[in-house]
Amino acid sequence: MNDRRFATQVELEKLIKLHRSGSRFPVELTDSTARGLMIRVRPTTTSAWYIYKSAGEKHRIELGEYPADTLKELREKRNREAGRRADKTQPDPHELVEQQKCEAEEAKAKAESEGLREAWTVSRLAREYFKHCRAYKRPASADAIERHFGGSIEPAIGKMPVIDVSAEIIRSKVLTPILEGEAENVRKNEMGQASKRWSRVRMRNAVRVTMSTFFEWVARPETRKGQPANNIAPHLHDLANPIRTIAVMQAPKASNGKAAREDKRAMTRTEAQELWKLLKIDRGNDWADILALQLLCGTRIGETALVEWLHINMGHRVWTIPAHLAKNGKEHVITLSDAAVELLKARKGRRDGRVFTARADTTNKQFKKYLGCIDLSHPIAEYSTHSVRKTVATGIIGLGYRQEVRAYALNQSVGDALQQAYDHSDWAEPAQQALADWAKCLDTGDLPDNVVELGRSA
Repeated sequence: MNDRRFATQVELEKLIKLHRSGSRFPVELTDSTARGLMIRVRPTTTSAWYIYKSAGEKHRIELGEYPADTLKELREKRNREAGRRADKTQPDPHELVEQQKCEAEEAKAKAESEGLREAWTVSRLAREYFKHCRAYKRPASADAIERHFGGSIEPAIGKMPVIDVSAEIIRSKVLTPILEGEAENVRKNEMGQASKRWSRVRMRNAVRVTMSTFFEWVARPETRKGQPANNIAPHLHDLANPIRTIAVMQAPKASNGKAAREDKRAMTRTEAQELWKLLKIDRGNDWADILALQLLCGTRIGETALVEWLHINMGHRVWTIPAHLAKNGKEHVITLSDAAVELLKARKGRRDGRVFTARADTTNKQFKKYLGCIDLSHPIAEYSTHSVRKTVATGIIGLGYRQEVRAYALNQSVGDALQQAYDHSDWAEPAQQALADWAKCLDTGDLPDNVVELGRSA
């Protein structure tokens, strides 16, 4: 008799007694008449198993304990299991166990996902987004984003899980109330109902852009422009941006058929010269000097109001706008004209490092308030701060300089993508001369005689 195989119950009893007394380790005995039936002998217990192969892998099904079940009963259980294996319509117990395990894992993952879904609300993610904006966006842009969330977005959908926010919810709860004047205070001015409506449309479009960049940040696992990857909520990295299906709203038409906008055109040269003279008279006033410097250099109002002395090199007559303050994220170097140097020298004396005391988020309102206090023969008080920048751009072109020179002087992109790829001309010198000529033009109104021909239009 083989010391591991048995055919009768008597032989099985002898083998169990032999191996239990002679070994401390489990021993497996096989039935020579019932294929796949195995008896595992341990020092204190004896169990029966049915062993079979499925898809090239060995599986085991426990049949019971011996001698609680006799050898005959164990063989009958083995035959039933073997019959199930032969019948392809019967489920495999091993496969059922694996299926139950997979279902349990899926249920656990779903429960965790539901917990994360409820945990990551719009307001909670907004707090993290504000930190990102403070670190990688201009202060004025970060302030505007927080205002949009606090005024329009969070009151409407702040408590909702971000994964549940759809385009329809955004349209009905956030954007439509803005147009109806329920979510934001709309400025009132003398331009009538069309301008009032345009202010609401502009606010609606601005909030739409803020929400779009927010959703892009939430679903962005990769690094972009040197910024760290967003790993705050990895389960949201495949989140679709619902704003993509919401179109930008066009401005309504005024009574003359044109879009009603407050900054619809640049100042004429006569208007700019009159404003310049009054700003010189009011030298020393914070807002007069901010507008004067913007009128000389063509900078954006936020870049001008937030300038610090560490950005200015009076010895080399250079003003460097750092990338984090520039709207396009590119460092911009401006060679200061004589008038700009004179203005900045008069501002010396502040100890906090700032050139001006103004806040960038109130510049447009204060600009209109300041213009409303001075006596102008031309109606330029209806313009915004961006009209000053457009005036400088128009003035440079009016002096005969090329579009590329104007774009370089105002820190704008030059031409389309193809031109940017192939044209690597250095427009720094003609841009410097263009700003110097524009400063002289503000004083005299005439085209200076010492214009460098490089960069002039043909």
